[in-house]
Amino acid sequence: MQNSFYGYIRVSSKQQNEDRQRIALIDFGVPQENIYMDKQSGKHFNCPAYQRLLQKLKLITRPDNYQDVYHQWKQGQLSARKAAKLLGISHFTFLKWAKS
Repeated sequence: MQNSFYGYIRVSSKQQNEDRQRIALIDFGVPQENIYMDKQSGKHFNCPAYQRLLQKLKLITRPDNYQDVYHQWKQGQLSARKAAKLLGISHFTFLKWAKS
């Protein structure tokens, strides 16, 4: 399977120009259709394109056994650290996924 690259661009105001960021992402190999962009303040990361990108990446990055491990953790059979280790992810990432 070929690697897929994704990119995110955010500028704080409508007057700012995102061209430099877009060119850098394209030069890096990110396909135009995989570039997400918001023109608004990103103080709390509630930007629509950013949230769409996160949802897209969740579909890609969660391991196949995530649900099984999550349920074992939820039932108290595993600690969060053990669950993260079984999934090959960081403890922080596991807790973030479990929260969402």
